[in-house]
Amino acid sequence: MGYGDIEPFGSKVNRTPQLNRMAEEGLKLTSFYAATVCTPSRAQVMTGCYAKRVSMPKVIGPSCPTGLSKDEKTVARLLKDQGYATMCIGKWHLGDQPEFLPTNHGFDHYLGLPYSNDMGAEGRKGVKPGSSPPLPLLRTPRVSGS
Repeated sequence: MGYGDIEPFGSKVNRTPQLNRMAEEGLKLTSFYAATVCTPSRAQVMTGCYAKRVSMPKVIGPSCPTGLSKDEKTVARLLKDQGYATMCIGKWHLGDQPEFLPTNHGFDHYLGLPYSNDMGAEGRKGVKPGSSPPLPLLRTPRVSGS
């Protein structure tokens, strides 16, 4: 989805009444500088910080022991603090271990993939087929400690 696909940025095709309300009542972001690859660009969107600043400068793969720190403030946490319900839908790619998943970063619900669907062992040079975990479709995993 591009920014022009919602009404606050000119779409005449897609109706987005809740996003319209958010744009009218709050801040409308008009500039964003993205990284060219998944993990860093997602870290920047979620936190508003450069990827290197939040220790996410490179693409991370399945079973990576690192991910977006629980101490980072995300847009979901900020929205939740203002009373909004939050949900992440789609590819997360900021860590697939339980402590790094969206529900531990301010999202009430999650439906999506924890990393890219092309990150399996098949076709990767020097990686034994079957050595990567299967790509799961996750639905609202439990938040740690609950």
